[in-house]
Amino acid sequence: MDDEYKYTYGTDSINIPKIIILMLMIVAILVLAFYTTNVPELQTKALIYWIFIISTGVAWLFSKVITKTYINRKKKIEIDFPNPIIYESRIITGYQPPRWVKILLFFSAIALGIFLFVSAGSSPSQSILGSPKYQIIQITDTVSAILTIVSAVAEDLTFWVVTPVLIGGFILLILHSLLRLDKRIAFWISIILVIILNPIVWTLFHTNAYGMTDIQSTTTVFIYGLFMTSITVITRTIWFPLFTHAPINVANDLFKNKVVEVQSMGLIAFIILGVLLVFTLKFFGKGKRNEQ
Repeated sequence: MDDEYKYTYGTDSINIPKIIILMLMIVAILVLAFYTTNVPELQTKALIYWIFIISTGVAWLFSKVITKTYINRKKKIEIDFPNPIIYESRIITGYQPPRWVKILLFFSAIALGIFLFVSAGSSPSQSILGSPKYQIIQITDTVSAILTIVSAVAEDLTFWVVTPVLIGGFILLILHSLLRLDKRIAFWISIILVIILNPIVWTLFHTNAYGMTDIQSTTTVFIYGLFMTSITVITRTIWFPLFTHAPINVANDLFKNKVVEVQSMGLIAFIILGVLLVFTLKFFGKGKRNEQ
């Protein structure tokens, strides 16, 4: 296993999927900034997103700079604060799956997003997640859809990209650098604790932001967070939360109880997805395992 991929979360490697995802997140932030600047009614509603995005980003940058320069220079610790997980060619164990496995993982995330979209639109009371209710403001359905999508991306940036490495990074600092625990053992302990703690933070955010009607709905939010944290950390990609969160928000806001429309759209989407999957596997499914 390459040293870059040993006992860490994200790496410094640059690849096309990572660039595309980062560009998507930057666009989402800019769109959210545009609407919160030009629609006064949105300023209070969007404040919580800015608090999370800015505070987590600053916390990661501060931790990264401190460990990379001052503390490491003083040789008080032996670890560079981990990079966020966006997209890595290898999974958490360092194994690099063949290309066809990566393709199936990508399409599985989209398929799950379609399924959750249909489920949330057909039975909104059974939806896994709540969503910010932008329709209470006098804006069009199109703008509401845009805002729900960029809000989901903003949350994804916080809860699946930044907070896992903040939690895991500080645990690594304590266990490995301060307590001098073996780096490999400290790393796997940090992974387990991230998978437990990050969903709790995710659930608390949704409880405070949108409210939860009962224990069952809060539990489903926690389970969603647990699944998304686990699969993101293990696969070291954010495909699953990226392709499932926004569809749930859009279905909750714009397609409540429109069973026929939602199911028709879902059926068409599954057919198109199946055709694209066959085409992609046929022409792009073969590749060397060491490709990025």
